[in-house]
Amino acid sequence: TNIAGEVVFSYILKSSVYYNALKILKNAGVIGGYPDGSFRPEREVLRVEALKMIFIALQEDVKESSDILFPDVEPEAWYLPYINTGVEEKVVKGYPDGTFKPNANVNIVEFYKMLFLAAKTDISPEIILDLPDGIQDTDWFAPYIQEAVRRNILDVPDSVFAPGESMTRGDIANALYKLYTLREKGLERFE
Repeated sequence: TNIAGEVVFSYILKSSVYYNALKILKNAGVIGGYPDGSFRPEREVLRVEALKMIFIALQEDVKESSDILFPDVEPEAWYLPYINTGVEEKVVKGYPDGTFKPNANVNIVEFYKMLFLAAKTDISPEIILDLPDGIQDTDWFAPYIQEAVRRNILDVPDSVFAPGESMTRGDIANALYKLYTLREKGLERFE
């Protein structure tokens, strides 16, 4: 139990950096935990899991579909409707080799691209903000990171930004919470 207050998920203390995000998102039905009541914020997230979390947070309609668009997607996979909706809505398109890699961890730049495309956010290709160390203005993902910084959704590290770093459940919960809050309050920037 949590002696500091309300229990959102087991092992998540009120003092946790994830507490607020988890409380709001759980109450809104955006996230759930594991059968043991835990959330495991440190666990890395698969591409298909991230896509599902984004669609739920944005209340996007996911169409039932059994079309197989990628050779590495199983016909009976639970995530098939999410991938197919993602392709139809131009949120995801797969890799140049024609695969989707559903069981690969989602990295930071893939996540923010999916998030902003799913939210139908206008993304300016012109880089006008100072980007975190480790990102060049010419990187394909620079406009998405700029938007995340502009909206204060991305927690910029003090060290060099690692675009290929995997997102954790806690990272995604914080980002979704911030975007969810902006949409609920009609704001441009999270404060």
